[in-house]
Amino acid sequence: MPQEQTVLSASSSQVLNFWAFMLLGACQLAGAYLMLFYAIPALVWMLAVALVMLWKYLAVRCQHYELTTERLKTQTGIFSKTTQELELYRVKDILFEQPFFLRLFGLGHVVLMTS
Repeated sequence: MPQEQTVLSASSSQVLNFWAFMLLGACQLAGAYLMLFYAIPALVWMLAVALVMLWKYLAVRCQHYELTTERLKTQTGIFSKTTQELELYRVKDILFEQPFFLRLFGLGHVVLMTS
């Protein structure tokens, strides 16, 4: 029986967070403006927004995918990890989608239809 070998090991791209980071960046600018009038509440606001940005960054950063000759392994989680495995013999069909925004970065979505 042949040994299982890793074909691909990858993680998600931070491009997934683009719109969230744009919105949270605007919230940071609003907090900086409010700092002129209300120092303490604005500082709390900016700290909360920074924590949300950090959490979203880590959520994407901690997603790992590993494709071997036998299975697809998905690992997610920031503090506690969850690993899911899909044996490749269960895959019936594969769909690759590339919305315009993701095509700009050479990225896309892989959809697996399984049994």
